[in-house]
Amino acid sequence: MKKVSKIKNYTSDVGVDKSLWIIKKRLVGAGASHIAEFYNEEEHSLEGILFQIKVNGNYVTYKLPSSVNDVRDYFLSAIKKEHRGTRERVVEQALKTAWKLLADWVDIQISMIEVGKKDFQELFFQYAYSQVKDKTVYEMLQNNYINNLLEEHK
Repeated sequence: MKKVSKIKNYTSDVGVDKSLWIIKKRLVGAGASHIAEFYNEEEHSLEGILFQIKVNGNYVTYKLPSSVNDVRDYFLSAIKKEHRGTRERVVEQALKTAWKLLADWVDIQISMIEVGKKDFQELFFQYAYSQVKDKTVYEMLQNNYINNLLEEHK
């Protein structure tokens, strides 16, 4: 495997369960409730978490993906010569790395909220989730936003 030290936690030995526990603990401490996990139906693998937090008296749902598949693909692309068991080890490491990255990200965002420089909606806005559309705010705005920016520069 080529050197992949450029991504944080690429050698993390923190298990998925511990990272998930850290994420949930930080979110609950920030006022989150109704925390649930969501899975890839085909692979039967944990993909991320959903949670709710009150905003102006109403619950807003947020969907945080773990990006396991992206990390896995990144690691697999670095393999020069595959040996027996390499793929399985890479997949296992990708799980640990992706969930540790998400745990660190959540911890940093909530730390910024705690020091009073940011609010929850500002930092988690892109992950606000519409159950009706089955998309996050980022997914709904992505194409329109980029197209509008491109129009401004013509």
